[in-house]
Amino acid sequence: MTKKMQKRKYLPLSFSTVFEYADTVGIRNFLKSLSDINAQDKSGMSALMFAARYGDLPTVEYCIKNGANANLQNIKGDTAIMFAVENNHNDVEYYLLTHCDIDLDIVNKACKNVFDIAGKYGSAIVQGHLYEHLLTRYNDKKQKLLDANVKTR
Repeated sequence: MTKKMQKRKYLPLSFSTVFEYADTVGIRNFLKSLSDINAQDKSGMSALMFAARYGDLPTVEYCIKNGANANLQNIKGDTAIMFAVENNHNDVEYYLLTHCDIDLDIVNKACKNVFDIAGKYGSAIVQGHLYEHLLTRYNDKKQKLLDANVKTR
């Protein structure tokens, strides 16, 4: 291995190659061979991001169950949920919202958050899921504050 290859902090193989040419079994075998489920290729893309982009819900589930970081950003600042929303993969977007601690405040390098992307590309269903999630998060925080005030009295 050359010194140049040792300094590389990303995967030498692009995830796009795997997702374009492998079937579900091939993708799963590739993911099992990774030492880090959050490994990124040279564009900063992780397996979870590609699975979300392509709407591959079983692979999204596999990644999350094996410790994938749903808030990881690529070099453009995009996250898995941004890819799911942009490509109208409602099932993937809903899974990420309900099974991960998604940070809806993340902004990419184009200064867009997931709500901006949903407004441009997303369906009304996706927008509804996002606002429902945001409202639930707000109500949970409000309830925690109320509970804390009751305990201190």
